[in-house]
Amino acid sequence: MSLTIASALCRSTIWFDPRPPSGSEGFVIYASDYADNLHEVHLLVDKIQAVGEESSATVQLYWGIRAHGLNATLVVGMRVPRDGEMQKAQATMFLGNGSETENIRFNRSYVKPENATYFDTSMSRLSKKGFLCTEFHFETRLLWRGFLYRKSFSRYSLILPLSFSDTRHFPELKPFYLGEAHRSILSVQPPPDSNVVQTSPAATQFTFAEGKLWYIWNASLLGKPWPVSLAAVAVDLEMNSLVKREQDMNYWTALGFGVGVPLAITSFVEFLRLRHAREKNPHGSCSALRLYLSAR
Repeated sequence: MSLTIASALCRSTIWFDPRPPSGSEGFVIYASDYADNLHEVHLLVDKIQAVGEESSATVQLYWGIRAHGLNATLVVGMRVPRDGEMQKAQATMFLGNGSETENIRFNRSYVKPENATYFDTSMSRLSKKGFLCTEFHFETRLLWRGFLYRKSFSRYSLILPLSFSDTRHFPELKPFYLGEAHRSILSVQPPPDSNVVQTSPAATQFTFAEGKLWYIWNASLLGKPWPVSLAAVAVDLEMNSLVKREQDMNYWTALGFGVGVPLAITSFVEFLRLRHAREKNPHGSCSALRLYLSAR
């Protein structure tokens, strides 16, 4: 669906999606059935950019899980709403007296009906010394696209959906919901050229890191007190550069109406008077013009 704004100087078309995300579109982590205890989740969104109808941001997702049993392979996955592209992924395996970190590669698949991107990978639970690891921490960084909803010419809404139910895209894997982790933190850094108009729900706290303001929510509270299939955080952003452009458009449009409308009315009245003068003297255009001018 689109909304077109036209002025005396330019024309702009705004595309927006009035359909809210469904329960099968929120962030979810997957792991093998013998994994449990999603005990640490941190989702960070920064480097937000909006150019026209296109939007992108960097998403960093950290989480930790435990695995039981004697299976030597651990399968993990994740779902990202909209379009995501994995840029970096690392897994740290903790041993009794140390840890090992390795780069991992996720397979990517985009599911159009759900408008979501899925990632999955299979890794060994065995350390370099042949010990079976039970605790894992993952660090991923993604390029996230198409997540901003345009509400007006200069205002966008950032929607971060978290699922609390699942359609089991991976039948062999178990879903872990971010809001049900022992500790789940959601952080958003607004673009530097923007103002935060409002957030829903209100941020739990604010902090400055490297001179940048972060809005922080306790994601564990989003799905409470009632059971829900999807909970979301919404951040309404106003882009300062677009505000200035919108003000200029409004000014020139108002000026055009202010000058153009009276001029059009005056021209129409003068046209009627000239036609009346011609009707009085239909055979002499010069005489009609002199009659029109003398009437003024």
